[in-house]
Amino acid sequence: MPLNLNQTSIAYDPSPYLSQLIQHPTYGYVLPNRLTVPALGCQYDYQLRRFFDPKTTANPQLSEHSDFAKWRGEDNVERLFFTVSGLFKLCDLVGTQQAQIFKQALTDRIQPGQLAPVPPAPPVPPPGPLTFGSPHPVPGIGVEPLQPASLAPFKQAAQASLKPIKTP
Repeated sequence: MPLNLNQTSIAYDPSPYLSQLIQHPTYGYVLPNRLTVPALGCQYDYQLRRFFDPKTTANPQLSEHSDFAKWRGEDNVERLFFTVSGLFKLCDLVGTQQAQIFKQALTDRIQPGQLAPVPPAPPVPPPGPLTFGSPHPVPGIGVEPLQPASLAPFKQAAQASLKPIKTP
């Protein structure tokens, strides 16, 4: 449902926020969280985090790698960035007048083809034969199991070092 900007009762210009969109090769355009909060008419970070942070919600409505991304800066501080699809979802979830105006302006600004495809989640390596807690190595993987004949010198040395226990 398009928003008629003539019927809004607030004076809000989203262009300063839209000018801060960052083009990313994988995610298309992203907007930092510190700018997203005021752009959507929110006062606190929590008003957005409640939709995706597993610490604050049992049913997240935004997913990492498609709606938002977390990156560590050179100062080792983790920063949050929203993708265009995440911004559209947040606009609907927040529901403020500013969010609706921002959504309309974002729709006008982003042209078809400027959205990057949703990047795949990081691959999870398949469990291998040498997983943690595996009791025996598997032959042919680079570590051959020890043969009883190769243990003979160690067994003899261990037996020679044992002294018989004297019983009274």
